[in-house]
Amino acid sequence: MRLTLVSQDYPPSFGGVQSWCLGILQGLIALGHRVTVLAPEQPGSSQIDRRAPWRVLRVPCLTTNRFPLAITPVFLRLLWEERPDAVVHAQWPGASTVVRLPRRPPVFVVTHGRELLWTPPEPLARAYRWLRASTLQRADAVISVSRFTRELALNLKVLPHRVHVLPNGTDPEKFSPGEPSSRLREYLNAEGRPVVLTVARLVERKGIDVTLRSIRILRTTHTDLLYIVAGDGPDRGRLEGLVARLGLEKNVRFLGTVSEETLLDLYRLANVFVMMSRSEGFDVEGFGVALLEANACGKAVIGAREGGIPDAIEDEVTGLLVPPRDEHALAAALGRLLNDPKLRERLGHAGRAKVVEARSWHHTAAGLVRILEDRLGSYRVLRPRSGPWPC
Repeated sequence: MRLTLVSQDYPPSFGGVQSWCLGILQGLIALGHRVTVLAPEQPGSSQIDRRAPWRVLRVPCLTTNRFPLAITPVFLRLLWEERPDAVVHAQWPGASTVVRLPRRPPVFVVTHGRELLWTPPEPLARAYRWLRASTLQRADAVISVSRFTRELALNLKVLPHRVHVLPNGTDPEKFSPGEPSSRLREYLNAEGRPVVLTVARLVERKGIDVTLRSIRILRTTHTDLLYIVAGDGPDRGRLEGLVARLGLEKNVRFLGTVSEETLLDLYRLANVFVMMSRSEGFDVEGFGVALLEANACGKAVIGAREGGIPDAIEDEVTGLLVPPRDEHALAAALGRLLNDPKLRERLGHAGRAKVVEARSWHHTAAGLVRILEDRLGSYRVLRPRSGPWPC
């Protein structure tokens, strides 16, 4: 197929949607499909695009939030020149214009979570909610990264048969079991210590404060416990203050943003990975790809039973689910895994197997292709390349 992927969140910026784009693109190219990407112009984008095995068209815009408006003339020209079989929008705002065209290719919109909840203040709120709901309702299909995000789409009155759950994936070749570097172990003073790891952007909803309180509880039985937090963000100052108030300076290390090589080493170093994300207003965890990355490295994981995390963790099979905001339940789950190496190994092994068998980006891309082909086939139209779209 000839496809167009439209995203206002795309490298060199980084985040969950950017990871989804790269994973899906790599999977689609490996499956033999031709893809053109439309993304905003950013500093350093030319170096990224030269290395990509797909075509990237950059759209100048002052901020990524203005991308849905700036894209229209470039997008219409691309549709005329390339006549793609389908257009996949990584976020709904970019699709708000094309779904209203009288003659267009089939449009598929991906939903991740937060963008289905956030609303601007009045007097724009009502118009914004109408535009979001009507865009998703007009799309040929909505692709949700978890059952949680599917429910959000259904709440916007999207027809159930048009909403498909397609879980995120990861790269089991990039993230794999192995020994961490001795240099990292020495730098972190981790030799012989149980290690708990979180990889996340430091914002309140990630629940790192709950994990810190659970570490204080665990320290009574695991005095040498080491909790490593990789990532940066606006909540770092508050979290460092909490570490001081809890007296955890010897047990907690904030590493900030780390390289891909260091990230892999951290996963391999950890005994347990934790992600206690919770819902904070419109800010939610739509899935939790880092949980799959840790599983792919053969590590047991613990996550909050909230948002899309239950789609990333199979409870008691690839990891453990605990109530959000409950440091005592988390401390009990951590203690259970730290005290039982065989259980850690069983969960980590099952997590790795599930990623390889069903949760790689290759599987996600193949699932996307099945949804596209099924929807395209429903038109029952065989069109020539130069002919009109079936819509």
